[in-house]
Amino acid sequence: NLTTTSAGTVTFEAGTLNTGSANLTVSSGGDITQNGTVTVGGNASFTSGTGSITLNDTGNDLGANLTVDTNNSFDMFTTSTLTDLTITLDATGNPTYAITATGLTFTATTSLGNISAFAMTSSSALNFNLTMDAGSLASSGAVDVGTGSFAITTNDSTDGSITFSTTLDAGSLTLDANGTNTDISITASATIASGGAVSLTADDTVNFGAAGSITASGAGNVFLQSNANSADGDGSDQIIMADGASIDAGSGTITLTSTGANSGNITVGELTTTNSTSSAVILTSDLAIVDA
Repeated sequence: NLTTTSAGTVTFEAGTLNTGSANLTVSSGGDITQNGTVTVGGNASFTSGTGSITLNDTGNDLGANLTVDTNNSFDMFTTSTLTDLTITLDATGNPTYAITATGLTFTATTSLGNISAFAMTSSSALNFNLTMDAGSLASSGAVDVGTGSFAITTNDSTDGSITFSTTLDAGSLTLDANGTNTDISITASATIASGGAVSLTADDTVNFGAAGSITASGAGNVFLQSNANSADGDGSDQIIMADGASIDAGSGTITLTSTGANSGNITVGELTTTNSTSSAVILTSDLAIVDA
């Protein structure tokens, strides 16, 4: 394996770096750039403390498993087909993010650390994991990772809300929104492949618009929790499904929970499952359960 660590910048100079079958790990306090191509046979990991990551040479092959950790922008290109993409962000400015791989386009723009435009499509199964240590996220285009897993975690002290107003297709779905005023909002359809589980957890409110839906085939369970942090948020710390919103868990179970200090009502839209066990549908609220 090849590991490079620098308190300053890291530049891949003219020529070709080829790790063979080995992994490549690069950690830099500043920018990571290139003047020559980079080929990685194993896993590739790039971390930049305060700089940007610019590895967009069209000859790059960064392997199938890519990890990116930065407080700034990144622009990356690889000829490989990614099966695993893990991204960690802690930005407060206005960085931009882009990754192009075979069959994959990932783009995002920010405003003061908040991702205000997010879209990605993959022509093959991609396991995607995004952690944001500051800011919120809102989709602007379709998100499709095939039968791969899709997970987003926000860790903002105040508002790390996650909003999907565009279609989402994945093999499983995990959204974990942390912060006192942090909500999860689903206003479009999310389709989950057979057997995939769904977990939506918000410190404040989980909200489904009238066009918001989750359709999960197979035995994957669907779990929604509001008020995960009992501190009183700027919402009502409740689960709201507007009239028309729906959850279809296939043969899996459906669990909706809003409990604890400052928790709110559960407003229920359409819930569907073929599960016939005693835990097929469980609604738990310290206040009211209301029909939308």
